[in-house]
Amino acid sequence: MKVIKNLIWMNILHANYLEELFFQYIPYLNVDLANSLINKTKFSRNVNLLVSFRDIFLGLYNPKYNAEQDLEKLKKAINVYNKNANTLAIRQENMRNKQESIKHIPQNEDLRKICVEYYHSNKKFSDACETSLINKDDFKDLISNAQQCESNIKHSFAQPLLEFNNALSHLAIFIYNDDINDK
Repeated sequence: MKVIKNLIWMNILHANYLEELFFQYIPYLNVDLANSLINKTKFSRNVNLLVSFRDIFLGLYNPKYNAEQDLEKLKKAINVYNKNANTLAIRQENMRNKQESIKHIPQNEDLRKICVEYYHSNKKFSDACETSLINKDDFKDLISNAQQCESNIKHSFAQPLLEFNNALSHLAIFIYNDDINDK
């Protein structure tokens, strides 16, 4: 229940972390979009990095969450992922100084509600996987998180994670284009 009460509006510090999260998302996209077309993988995406993006993004709704270490780990993981990889030409610096656009993300009540629901559904499933209620071997698309970030979500399905990636991509496009009329 403590987590439910803590999942409230992001504060100013978290808005800066949110900017950094999207700043790191661009190099991930540069490689991951190209590799999803070129390399055949089970999910066509690097789900381990997506787990980190999800955990950091959802963590930012908790005012007590300090994202610095998780963002640094994510940055290092992306650098390793990007070495010797095919990339697209998306300019990472286009994600800086977009506070006017970024501030609309935590202010969106519908998005906040969706994130709270998404967090709780992931958490409930993850907790059930830690008991004898669910046999993890029965699920072919179950992801046991690499836990690169501070998170209490240990297990999740691939499809909701891929949908989260899609949503994050739309938010990144919103920030990248800096069109505040596109709320």
